[in-house]
Amino acid sequence: MPLATIILSEGQHASVTQICTLRFRDGLSVSAQLSASSPYEDCPVAYSGAVERLPARFEFASAVLLNALFRSFARELRVSFAEEILGSWDRFAGDDDEPEPPFEAEEHSHHRPIVDPWTKARAV
Repeated sequence: MPLATIILSEGQHASVTQICTLRFRDGLSVSAQLSASSPYEDCPVAYSGAVERLPARFEFASAVLLNALFRSFARELRVSFAEEILGSWDRFAGDDDEPEPPFEAEEHSHHRPIVDPWTKARAV
């Protein structure tokens, strides 16, 4: 039996913590941590460790962006990458399975001529 039960109202979700870590060859590491209720929510990022070795730091990021950044840093710096997720993003698992909205067919699109706002001339 769990020690505590959290009752969430409609639309409210438990926070999930993501920790991305880069481990350097000399044994030092740098981590970035965020907590969010959605992998797409921008929220504050807390850094620890050898932060000065990061090519860039972001004050706010989503879990998706933080993962992509740290994977990119790992490739660029040739170091190892690890990610730890405390909680579950399962309720968002189907997001990647949804098809992208179709592009409007050329004959159905509403073309408007491009007009220069200063000269009122149409672009060629």
